[in-house]
Amino acid sequence: MRRGTDFYGEESDSWLVHLWNFYAAVISPAVVWLMVLFKSEIQLEAGMRVSMLTFGALGIFIPLVIFHLKYEFHPAISVVGTLSFLAIFVRLAVYFFIQRYQAPLTFWGVVVVLVSGAVWSIVIECNHTLTWHLQDFPQNEWLFPCSHNVYNQRFYKGMWLVLLVPGVIFLFLF
Repeated sequence: MRRGTDFYGEESDSWLVHLWNFYAAVISPAVVWLMVLFKSEIQLEAGMRVSMLTFGALGIFIPLVIFHLKYEFHPAISVVGTLSFLAIFVRLAVYFFIQRYQAPLTFWGVVVVLVSGAVWSIVIECNHTLTWHLQDFPQNEWLFPCSHNVYNQRFYKGMWLVLLVPGVIFLFLF
């Protein structure tokens, strides 16, 4: 029997698992839309900054992956690592990714993405059902919507595509 499943093998339909899948369906398209916003706020070629924005916004999950999901260290180590990465990435956002006065909307969008990622890392650390759900999937797949239920998988992947495709199109147009 898989972890995160009940006696009959059905996935536990925890509201937190659904909320995680919703967040995973929104987070990567939000980063793409932040890149579109950044390119429209800054009227110069900022390819390196845009790629660093992507890494910085999604890199907040690195301590969670290394300390908790991969090596299963004590939860305090993962939480401290997540909070340190949050502090470092917010400082980098102020200093390097976006100057606050040139692109204020993108700056605050990145801060919201970083803080929400840190909060989700701590929630995953504290909730065993969500941790078990995420450990059922390969390491590079759980950041996207993932479910054992086919209907939930289709719904969240469809929502992810509906949000992502226009962002990618606008990214190449601007």
